[in-house]
Amino acid sequence: GLNRAGGVMSYRKFMVIGGGGREHALTWKLAQSNTVEHIWVAPGNAGTALEQKTSNIDIEPTNITAIIEFAQEKQTYIRPLPTSYGSLRGMWSLR
Repeated sequence: GLNRAGGVMSYRKFMVIGGGGREHALTWKLAQSNTVEHIWVAPGNAGTALEQKTSNIDIEPTNITAIIEFAQEKQTYIRPLPTSYGSLRGMWSLR
C-alpha cells in the first residue's frame, strides 16, 4: 500500500500491465528502487520474468475485472502504459 507521503512512488507494490519491451523497461527501472517491494507484470514476458522483485502473472491485459481484483488483493498501484491497450486507458486513476 501507501506510505505517509501518499504519491505514486510512495507505493511499495506495483502492477505493470502488458508484455512488451516498454513494460520490461518500466519493470526494470522500478526494480532498481530500494523502496519497491514487488512488481507483478500481467502477463509479462521472458525479460520481466528475470527481473529482481518481479513476478509475471497469467492475466491477460484485456481482462480488466481480473486485473482490478488482483491489484486490490495485493494492494498494488496499477500502471498500464497508455498506448498498449485502448481498453485500459481509463484505468490510469485506479488504485
